[in-house]
Amino acid sequence: MSTHVPVQGKIVLDAPGLGRTLSRIAHEIIEGNPALEELALVGIQTRGVPLAQRLARLIESRPGPRPMLVAESGIHCRADVERLVCGGASAILVGESLMKEGDVRGKVKELMGR
Repeated sequence: MSTHVPVQGKIVLDAPGLGRTLSRIAHEIIEGNPALEELALVGIQTRGVPLAQRLARLIESRPGPRPMLVAESGIHCRADVERLVCGGASAILVGESLMKEGDVRGKVKELMGR
C-alpha cells in the first residue's frame, strides 16, 4: 500500500507515512544527541510547534532524558503563553511583541502572568 497520495499535482505523505517519517527523525535525533537533556526542540508558530511536540512525544516514549520544547514566534499575550505551556513548551522565545511594546517591562510581566 502506498503511503503517498497525489494532491494538486504534488505528492505528500499520508498519515501512516508521516508517522513513520517522524519516528525516524526522532530516532535520528536520539542517535545524534547522546545528551538529550541538553537538547532543545524549537517550534516556530504555527505549524512548527505541533511538529516539535510530536517529535518530543516520540523521543519521550523511549528511555532516557526529556528534551526541552521551545516555542517561538507569534506570542503576543498571556493566553498564547498558557496555550504553549499546556502543549508542553518548556520555554518560549518572544520577539516582535516586545519590540513593538512601549512598556517592555509591563509586557514581560503580562506574558509571565504577574
